[in-house]
Amino acid sequence: MEELRDLIVVVGAPDEKLLRLFAKLGYRLERAGEKQAFVGLVERLVVDLILIDRASEPDALGFIDHLRKDDVTRSVPIVLMGVAPLEARALREKGYDRLEIVDSTAALASVSAKVATQVRLRKMAGADSLTANVSDANAMLRDLTSKLKKELEEARKIQQALLPGVLPKGDEFEVAAAYQPLEEVGGDWYYVKKHESGKISFQIGDVTGHGLSAAFICSMTKLALTAAKCEEPHELLEQMNLLLSPQLPDERFVTFASALYDPATGGLQFGRAGHPPAILFHRATSEVKEIKGMGFALGFMPDGKYEAVNDSLGVGDVFVLYTDGVTEAQNRSLQLYGTARLIASIKAIESESPGVGASAPAILERILRDFGTFIEGRLLNDDVTVVVLKRKK
Repeated sequence: MEELRDLIVVVGAPDEKLLRLFAKLGYRLERAGEKQAFVGLVERLVVDLILIDRASEPDALGFIDHLRKDDVTRSVPIVLMGVAPLEARALREKGYDRLEIVDSTAALASVSAKVATQVRLRKMAGADSLTANVSDANAMLRDLTSKLKKELEEARKIQQALLPGVLPKGDEFEVAAAYQPLEEVGGDWYYVKKHESGKISFQIGDVTGHGLSAAFICSMTKLALTAAKCEEPHELLEQMNLLLSPQLPDERFVTFASALYDPATGGLQFGRAGHPPAILFHRATSEVKEIKGMGFALGFMPDGKYEAVNDSLGVGDVFVLYTDGVTEAQNRSLQLYGTARLIASIKAIESESPGVGASAPAILERILRDFGTFIEGRLLNDDVTVVVLKRKK
């Protein structure tokens, strides 16, 4: 973000208090010292304003004449400080644009206000493509980019707040989760919660598309989950779908899966809305199965029905939810990571681990490490989310 801050080049040696004030206001400052050092700066940087101290730069008036004749600096705003009344009158008679003259008695706040005004006018000029020069347009675009980055950062914080702050813990089970958005914000979402009944609910979703619009729908999905107020996965999906279907725009939907686990018995209930099947690894037999269940993605049709699937976890068993950003990722040979490799990764660490097997965090770390090795540094084209549940006893 440093390069997106407005840049003021300082010529001469103005009051250090003023410079500290500019720094606190978020400006970048480059000290040219004398005017001779200025040339190199303007050749390599996009300058938003030039601040000249008349008291420490004897030839300030001649320097301004030079700046206004040079193509690179002709339209860059200049604030000239510490000018005597006669000099100020002479400069104003020359009719230079974007030149602000400040007399020697001006307060720091007054100088700061004039600088802010000139920088803002420069960006406004850049927004007018008919009158802007390249530097003006660059300044305007940098300002817009800065605003967009700030908005994306705020959206990222909001989306992070949708995720569980702390995962449930217990002597009987472990939970681990990872979420990696493709962009600053993404369309994947997961949630894990321990209910008053002692049961643990798991949700994972994937919104079509990426970026801010997908993140917004993630927020809508969390609100629908909160409003549904029921534990049974298939009923939860039905209620969420009723809430979301009228609200989602055309060609937008959410694949979703919900599970309810009882640590006291190992019982597992599962429901699926167009999402990839969950994986259940039985440690005692090394058997792996995909838990499916029928149902359209949320938002497809308001009267959608969802199948209730019942299963159970024995001691040492592993339950994994994931988004298709994992299984549909490609390596440099355009091969898919696939469900088979995901299962093989789980089996591999379980076969190496004694007792009840590897911990949930270790299983998650192994999956992500194998995934990273497979894609060979290739850029992802989707968000990646994995949630792991381990029964310990």
